[in-house]
Amino acid sequence: MRKPLERSYPALKLGDLRLSWLETFVVVSRSENRSVAAKKLGITQSAVTKHIQNLERWSQKVLVYHDSVPTKLTEQGEAFVSVADNVVDVMAEARKLSAGLAEPKKT
Repeated sequence: MRKPLERSYPALKLGDLRLSWLETFVVVSRSENRSVAAKKLGITQSAVTKHIQNLERWSQKVLVYHDSVPTKLTEQGEAFVSVADNVVDVMAEARKLSAGLAEPKKT
């Protein structure tokens, strides 16, 4: 597989992470298509690209091959997607709990 394009971004702090970036990354990873992801998320394709770039800036890793169609994850992206998916699931559960729609999970 080809080498991902190197990107140089100033680091973001932990608190700068946005849940929408993670949600976008997970949807892109599943659909392998930025325009399909944009449609599913109800945002523009350029917003999808910006979310991925912001997440890469935050993580200091290249997560997707930006020049590939379909959109493929880099090795770092493959390692990160399960964590991102878990965070999105936990936050969705938190939303349900805060709205009184779900019972707390027993651990």
